[in-house]
Amino acid sequence: MIKKSILLLLPAILFILNTGNAQTSLFKPFTLIIIEPDTAQLDPSLKKYADSMQHDHLIQYYSSLRQMENMAQDTAYTPEFKRKVGKDNMKEYEDNMRTKLENAKKNEAEMKQFKYYQSISEFSASVYEYYFNEFAPYSTFEIIKAKHWDKASLKHIADSTHADYVMGYKNIHSDVYNAHQVLKMTTILFSANENKVLLEKETMGDGTNMGGMWECNNSLNCMLATIVKTSFQSAYPILSQRQKK
Repeated sequence: MIKKSILLLLPAILFILNTGNAQTSLFKPFTLIIIEPDTAQLDPSLKKYADSMQHDHLIQYYSSLRQMENMAQDTAYTPEFKRKVGKDNMKEYEDNMRTKLENAKKNEAEMKQFKYYQSISEFSASVYEYYFNEFAPYSTFEIIKAKHWDKASLKHIADSTHADYVMGYKNIHSDVYNAHQVLKMTTILFSANENKVLLEKETMGDGTNMGGMWECNNSLNCMLATIVKTSFQSAYPILSQRQKK
């Protein structure tokens, strides 16, 4: 069963607000479906951080709703900003934000059931949107739920969601590396057009606070942030090369 979720983090939107430039994307638009993880193996010593992350996530959800409500309103922007962005891009931006806001509001019950490992798909989607959706035309990054998926079922997922690519994460687990706790997972990237797996690679995240968009506030949060970073660094060159204009 596939169930659509919603991207809550807004780095690409905040970037547009900061730049205000009406330029064209370097990439051909595409759709990337990201399968939400449904399990992970965690050392008991990290459970307190998992509980904290799940509580903070709900707070962030309501904060994101308020941000999207503001950004969906024409009155939220100065005349100078709207002039720089351009009338057509501004309309597309506001329409996109209203759609995200409507979808996000429907997910309140689901957000209350959020588990820490689901932040991998949410954060990944926000990172891909940041790097690929700096300028229009915009690509689509959507999170779904899919039970018991494997490499053989990725073609069906791509067809049923009309996706160009499908990404999933397997074998998420804590481990010890150089006497420090780390998080490991395998990233799988499937191309619908080529009907093959483009990437299957295990990467690792540690407790380092990288700062910036990778900012984190506890050991588990840092492991999750850095494992998204190492996963992204493996997949981005593949996607950017294929989608480059």
